Amino acid sequence: MHINDATWRSVRAGVDPAARLRNNTLSPLITEVWACGAYYSRGTFSGRPWSRMLRSAKHPPEADDERAAVISVVTGFFCRFILEHTSLLSQIDAVVSIPANPARYNARRMSLPDELARAVERQLTVPFVFTALTYKAGAELDLRGLSRAERYRAVRGSMGAGDLGLAAGRKVLVVDDVITSGATLSEAARLLRDAGVSDVYGMTICHTEG
Repeated sequence: MHINDATWRSVRAGVDPAARLRNNTLSPLITEVWACGAYYSRGTFSGRPWSRMLRSAKHPPEADDERAAVISVVTGFFCRFILEHTSLLSQIDAVVSIPANPARYNARRMSLPDELARAVERQLTVPFVFTALTYKAGAELDLRGLSRAERYRAVRGSMGAGDLGLAAGRKVLVVDDVITSGATLSEAARLLRDAGVSDVYGMTICHTEG
């Protein structure tokens, strides 16, 4: 659902900018990467509104109405940010999500990257190619506490290229909930390029900055 002006302004006021994320930080695998705002996992800033919002969206409430409200706000904000603060809509032909770990999907009853991609399809009319990336069985990843190099090694083999469909030979936006080192997005971009995608862009809700 599209986010209304009042909600957009209210949420925007609590979003800390992703000041440390450069758009070309993952080049050449990813032409441009964007994040709606900064995420703080620890310290004084961990209680900031946008950091709390990310945690609520990744682990949404059990009650269906509360769950729907959180997802609606986050996905609506995500789409409006793309529309108003990036040039992505003039550059992409399709959207792809980072594939979900089935165990986590079952526990949470949703995948936030999938929800983001579906919202981009519904609200911004960019087709979502759900089958482009696949989860590799047994790839139980926990990247917390790992160095940048360790993260890049850990994600190798965690996913695979699937059926590109209409994304073949096209420019693709890969969406995820958060970017820290860029390892997950970079692995996705490598697989997609090797499979025949012509260009890759990245978009997340947050960039980890503390």
